[in-house]
Amino acid sequence: MGRKSIYPEELKAQVIAEYSPNTCGYKFLARKYDLKRDTVRSWVLASQNKLLKEKLTEKDERKENN
Repeated sequence: MGRKSIYPEELKAQVIAEYSPNTCGYKFLARKYDLKRDTVRSWVLASQNKLLKEKLTEKDERKENN
């Protein structure tokens, strides 16, 4: 069983939405929200991985339907 997060989901969503590798990176967001850089990085990477898996699943489903 995973650990329970100490951060609200709303905060995670806001940080992830603001992330941009060219303008608003991990270090900047960590300072802005008083978080550890690695915490911001893990949230962003987890979100990107989730989106990638969803896209791959959709692609596989389209192949099966054709």
